[in-house]
Amino acid sequence: MTTTITVTKRDGTTKSVETPYTDAQALDRLEALVTPQPVAGSANGNAHRLARSGFACDLVDKGRRFGLSEKQTAWVHILVVEADGSQEEAAVVTLPRIRQMIEQASDAGLAYPKINLAAEGGQRVRLIRAGTRSSRPGSITITDGKPYGENTFFGRIDLEGGLHPSGKMTEEVQDFLIAFDTDPASLATAYGQRMGNCCFCRRDLSTAESVAVGYGPICADRYGLPWGEERISSTVKVDGGSCTDPRCHTTNCDGNDGEADAADLEAAHDAAAWAAEANEFAD
Repeated sequence: MTTTITVTKRDGTTKSVETPYTDAQALDRLEALVTPQPVAGSANGNAHRLARSGFACDLVDKGRRFGLSEKQTAWVHILVVEADGSQEEAAVVTLPRIRQMIEQASDAGLAYPKINLAAEGGQRVRLIRAGTRSSRPGSITITDGKPYGENTFFGRIDLEGGLHPSGKMTEEVQDFLIAFDTDPASLATAYGQRMGNCCFCRRDLSTAESVAVGYGPICADRYGLPWGEERISSTVKVDGGSCTDPRCHTTNCDGNDGEADAADLEAAHDAAAWAAEANEFAD
């Protein structure tokens, strides 16, 4: 059973929703949405975007302390119904190996573990773990690796390894992610041998062993991949992934000239993730 809730906004227009909640249930639901939930490795926890809304938080505070007016209660219903309706669909596939690699690197002390790759057609793919200021801390954001404001957001990998594609996700990128999750060592090797640098740290491969493996021993240890006597030979061709910059094989270039420092990188990443995920709502 649902009830129709309607409010008149300041501009004179009306907004209506069908709510399944009682007034008390709606307030409980809104309080749950604005309260961060504990997340391993995050000091701030994971919270819905409404946690950033002063309006939503104020409604919860006033509702608990003084009670709400009819119009304020109506807004509580509207916020929770719209939040419920905006919940993302179930993950289309799971990528547990990628999730494990990023978490292992984080546990090894890397603040922002990331993997830079190129699909067979040359499409760049960058995976980077979201920082604590992200709306989804700990998730893995998938982009084309270009600077914030110019990049393409392909989607994200949740804390359980589920892939949630954006509208910009392509079949090429999704298939490549599945292939990388199935055999990350071979694809990391192929990238390193093709580009001349490690897909994890982007440093030049400077020894015969590292060139043969396609990544260095430190990154192998951090991300849980074989190296040394376990050295593998790639059977995967990475075609067309070279940067147009002629310095590509002799510098740490990944197709973008320069790299932000850690603080700027986190801020840019979190801003991009928030911009991609956030939806506006009226107060």
